Amino acid sequence: MRKNLFMCLSLFIIIPGLLLIFSCSKETVLPDPDIQSPETQAVKPETIDIPEEPVTAIEEEGLQQEDTSDSDMANKEKLLELERNKFVNERIYFAFDNATLSPESQEILRRKVKWLMNNSNESISIEGYCDERGTFEYNLALGERRALNAKIFLQDMGIASERVTTVSYGEENPIVSDKNEQAWAKNRRCEFLIK
Repeated sequence: MRKNLFMCLSLFIIIPGLLLIFSCSKETVLPDPDIQSPETQAVKPETIDIPEEPVTAIEEEGLQQEDTSDSDMANKEKLLELERNKFVNERIYFAFDNATLSPESQEILRRKVKWLMNNSNESISIEGYCDERGTFEYNLALGERRALNAKIFLQDMGIASERVTTVSYGEENPIVSDKNEQAWAKNRRCEFLIK
């Protein structure tokens, strides 16, 4: 019984579907190549004009894409240069007679870590500086401790030690030559150079 019911339902669905498919199909009539209409007889192949606009439009589109890619490349290069300059120009500062990294210095170093992670082929040098107070030898040692503390922080954040070198200049190369606390505070610093 079920088998008969299934057969009837199948035929009930299949037969109308086939009728629908065959009744809706259109027959494509191809023209006879031996018979030419009056319109095709009058047109000669050498008088057919091919419009040049599509070619020109395609060429213009290609030029626009080249211009866009050139400007995109120039913008990327400018952005990379700006990021590079920011990395070099952003210094960290220290308290008097101290090599401890302040919270502000740590935040700057975190930004430097991000840049170094994004530029894994770059190596840097950290230069430690001091103000003019203290002996030359003491300031060299203090500048070295400042640079080493910055390097250790970078290493702890995942930067390979072979990518970072340190050097101390002590009290040499002051940014400000005045002899007051504001000038000395600017001279107690670490600078970062890209090799």
